[in-house]
Amino acid sequence: MVGRLLPKEVILPGHFCFDACYNPDRTQFLIDADSKGCRILNGLGMSLYQGAAQIELWTGGEAPVEVMRRELLEIIADFRVL
Repeated sequence: MVGRLLPKEVILPGHFCFDACYNPDRTQFLIDADSKGCRILNGLGMSLYQGAAQIELWTGGEAPVEVMRRELLEIIADFRVL
C-alpha cells in the first residue's frame, strides 16, 4: 500500500463507504470501513454500468448487462491483485 489517504479513525459506524477500485474487490479502506460496521461498495458496478451506457449510446440497443458482468468478473479473476 502506498499510503493511507484517510485515517481509519474518521471512519464511523453508519457511514456508507465507496471505493472506485474493483481489483482487489476489498481495498484496505473498505476492509477498515467494514470492520467499523459501515456499508461498503466497490467500483465494479460503476465500471459495469459505465460500459453498458457506452454500448447503448453507440449502438442504440440495450446492453447485455448480465453477460457483461459475468465476463468482467472472469477477466478480473485472471488479473487478481493480491
